[in-house]
Amino acid sequence: MLFRSRTLTPPLNNTSIMRLLAYPAVRLLTPNINITQDKILLGRCKSDIRISSMEARNSITNVIITNIRDKNCNEIYKETSGPRSGKSTIFEIATHDPFAGPFGNVEYYKLIIRRSENQAVDV
Repeated sequence: MLFRSRTLTPPLNNTSIMRLLAYPAVRLLTPNINITQDKILLGRCKSDIRISSMEARNSITNVIITNIRDKNCNEIYKETSGPRSGKSTIFEIATHDPFAGPFGNVEYYKLIIRRSENQAVDV
């Protein structure tokens, strides 16, 4: 029988590890031209946003949010181009969760809203 001996590589020392870290494997870099902005906002409201002021119940998919303002009544989110240029941005509700306090009462509703893909709607 023939046995082939294997040559073992010497153990790595600190210098060879540093060389490996300094010169990683060569790979082609392609530029990422997809520049996106996170379109999700977190918020909360005291009342259930699905129930209108006239006590009508709406599906969460039928509710849109627009005209978001700061405490000085300045618009925060405004469209700068497209069919709604100069108008307030339209947001859809992604999630709507009640937050129960220590005594079991709903204190507020947590909302996650995202910018609607359809900004051409005239509200």
